[in-house]
Amino acid sequence: VVCCGTPAGRSAPTATDVDGTCADAGVRITWAQDPGTAWGDEGMSAYDRTYTGYRGGDLVEGGLAYGTTATVDTGGANNTAYEYSVKYINTCGEEASTSTVSGTDAYLPGCYRRHSECRP
Repeated sequence: VVCCGTPAGRSAPTATDVDGTCADAGVRITWAQDPGTAWGDEGMSAYDRTYTGYRGGDLVEGGLAYGTTATVDTGGANNTAYEYSVKYINTCGEEASTSTVSGTDAYLPGCYRRHSECRP
């Protein structure tokens, strides 16, 4: 008999600008492969576990396969801070979200990259 619970022990993801202010490349959301304490579906196949990334309450990307640990949000407005979170969904369909973390896609139109520096 397999009993299902919700994923436990989740830590906040990280949200970082993909390529600095010289590129409009989005925010990379990164999280731990496993929620920490338990998935709540121990003894079942890990292949049906998925992740979903959110910007505020808006979907960034869902149905991400078990083992995926990052996605990139290109849908937010530049130079605007958003709260990001990740939902862990186990084999039983039970789900739990991480706490949120702030991230911004900083962008300065007209700047150029020279020797790894961004200059206006």
